[in-house]
Amino acid sequence: SYTGLRVGVSTAKGISFGGGIPLISVGTLDTLAFQAITEKLLPEGCRCIVPMIDARRMEVYCSEFDEKGNETGETAAVVLDENSFRENLAVGKTLFIGDGAEKFSEIMAGNANAYFVQCCPKASAMLLPALRNLEEGIIEDTAYFEPFYLKEFVATKSRKKIL
Repeated sequence: SYTGLRVGVSTAKGISFGGGIPLISVGTLDTLAFQAITEKLLPEGCRCIVPMIDARRMEVYCSEFDEKGNETGETAAVVLDENSFRENLAVGKTLFIGDGAEKFSEIMAGNANAYFVQCCPKASAMLLPALRNLEEGIIEDTAYFEPFYLKEFVATKSRKKIL
């Protein structure tokens, strides 16, 4: 949820600033890609990882990574159909991971190059990308860091009557 993301980022910023420690951000898609690598979920010969977050209906938020965890595509909202990721699948094995992978598995049933793992991101999978960011000096500024929203966040008043 947008609220949960904002609360989490605010907490991390407070701990970072108050403790004088660097703020390192790791996105959910990065986490899923590294989870596939660290948990050895890649099928032999797989060169492409596509983490997917369910965005309702037939849409997912996703990106593409190589087998070493380097992002090779742009983060995007994709409406899934039988032509989605056709180029990747034509070249070789592709692992689709995350809670959005299940809906794509229904569309791509029978494609020998498509592998699916439905899972939630684990905090332990953030370790390698966080260390890489730290080593490369990719540290966030606590004063200006904001969550990354793929789609614009628009705050509205709740329509639910509490009393």
